[in-house]
Amino acid sequence: MTFQSPPPYPASQASNSADGMLPQYENATAGFDKASGVYSELPTFLLEDSQVRSAQSHQILYEIDPPFGHPTTQACSVTKLAYPTHNQDSIKPSRTHLYDFQNTWTSMGGVHLAINGRTSKDQAYQGLVLVQPFGTSAYQVVEHFKASQGLLDRLKGKSQIIWEDAKGKQIAIEPNSGPSSPPTLEVTAALDEKELDLLITCWCAKVWQEAGKPPREPIAWEKGEYRSRVLPSLN
Repeated sequence: MTFQSPPPYPASQASNSADGMLPQYENATAGFDKASGVYSELPTFLLEDSQVRSAQSHQILYEIDPPFGHPTTQACSVTKLAYPTHNQDSIKPSRTHLYDFQNTWTSMGGVHLAINGRTSKDQAYQGLVLVQPFGTSAYQVVEHFKASQGLLDRLKGKSQIIWEDAKGKQIAIEPNSGPSSPPTLEVTAALDEKELDLLITCWCAKVWQEAGKPPREPIAWEKGEYRSRVLPSLN
């Protein structure tokens, strides 16, 4: 069974302010100094149903559609939100449709999630695949990321997932969430905006895949349904 990828979308444009000037926006990399390559505070993200929030500011930074827990064979979209600075409360956040991800099937088995950029090439990568080979627990996007459980963590009984870049450098940790906690991603190294957006997309796609066949109702993280509904599918 194969799927047709939707046509590419044009790059999103921020809404004009009342005086006709484009407002200044901040987003998930607001704490990153591009000149020095250093974050003032490394971001942590929480995935709650259809929203990726900042653990620091609690702002919604990305949206997933359809929400987790809604069965679908169609592509899931990842949209990025950027908020106006200087207390411009009257201006809505700008929205950029970054990626679609979708399950595909091959005779090789394992997991193959197609990840396709839906905005300009300056903002998103085109034609990637998040792969979990048959019989393994690691995920990989060639030339970008690998997510796996470290040997020492396995020996110590820890279930956290380590995300590494193509050179093997640790860039994020996916800690073991409690029964009533949403999935969490702690960024541990400076990433540029394009790489961070891809990392968030891959993380969301991984969690979506691990949910198996989602229930018909959205998963209520606060009720402990992530562990009772999602984790049994991993056994």
